Amino acid sequence: MTLIKINFAHFFMCLLPTICSSVVFAGSMGGELTDPNLGEAYLGVFGGGGNMKTNTINQLGTAFTPRVTGGALGVNAYGVSPNASDWVVGGHIGYRWSSRPSNLFGKNWMFSPATELEGYYIGGATLKPTLNNPNDFLAFHTFNVSLPLRTGIVLMNGVLNMDQSLFTNFKPYIGFGAGIASVNISGAFSEQIDPPEIGLNHYNSADSSSSVTLAFQPKVGLSYKLNEHSNVFVEYRFLYLTPTSVEFGNTNRTPAFPGHPITTNWTVALSSQYYNMGTAGIQFDI
Repeated sequence: MTLIKINFAHFFMCLLPTICSSVVFAGSMGGELTDPNLGEAYLGVFGGGGNMKTNTINQLGTAFTPRVTGGALGVNAYGVSPNASDWVVGGHIGYRWSSRPSNLFGKNWMFSPATELEGYYIGGATLKPTLNNPNDFLAFHTFNVSLPLRTGIVLMNGVLNMDQSLFTNFKPYIGFGAGIASVNISGAFSEQIDPPEIGLNHYNSADSSSSVTLAFQPKVGLSYKLNEHSNVFVEYRFLYLTPTSVEFGNTNRTPAFPGHPITTNWTVALSSQYYNMGTAGIQFDI
C-alpha cells in the first residue's frame, strides 16, 4: 500500500509540471487573454488545523529477565492509535508566471502556473496507542503509550491557478508538493499495564527522539482578491508521510521498581501518517 501511494505521488509530481508547461505555451491553441496576469513573486502566511492518523505503531526492545523466568524477553508490541487533532502554521514564497489561454475540452480557459517553497509546523497531535506483545513467557504483555508529535514540513510545490474572468475576484487553484518532514517526539511515555508497572516510563532514560522522512501533499484552494497586490485564501491539504522510526532510551530502575530488568533502547516504528487539514491565510505580491 505504501509503495502504491509513493508511486502515485511521484507520478502526480511529474505530471503537474507537464500540465503547467502545456498551459503556459498553449497560446497557439486559441482563445483570447482577457484577464492578464503578467507574472509576479508573492509571499503568504497561513494557519489552521485538522487531524491525523497512522495505521500501526510498534514498540521494539529487549528486557534481560533472569534465566529462571525464561531469559531475555524480546518485545515487539504493536497496536493502533485513535486519530489525533492538530494545528498548523506556516508560510510560502513563490513565483506565478503570466496567464495563458488554453482551449481545454473545447472551451477557452486561462491558467497560470506557479512554483512555491513552502514550510509549516504541525503541533498538538498526540498518538495514544495500546500496544500488545504476544509471547511465550507472559500471558499478557500490554503497554499504554503516549507520543506527542511535533512535525516540521518543507515542500516544493507546483500550483496551477485558474484565471478565468467569469470567476471575478474568486480564483480556484490546485497544487502538489514533495519534500521532507522532521518528526519530533518529546515527552514520550510507555507504561506497562499488564502485568502492571504503573508509573514506570519505559523510556525514562531518554524520552525524546526525532527522525526525517519523505512528505507528499496535494492541495486545493480558493483565493479572493482584496486589492491589486493582496488576496486571502482558504485551502484543503492532504499530507502523507512515509513510515519512520525513532529511538528512545532504555528503562532505568527507579525506587518504586528497583528490580526491573535491564533493557535495551526502545525503537518505536510508525507506519505512514495521514493528515487532513484546512488552512486559511493571506498573500502579498512582492
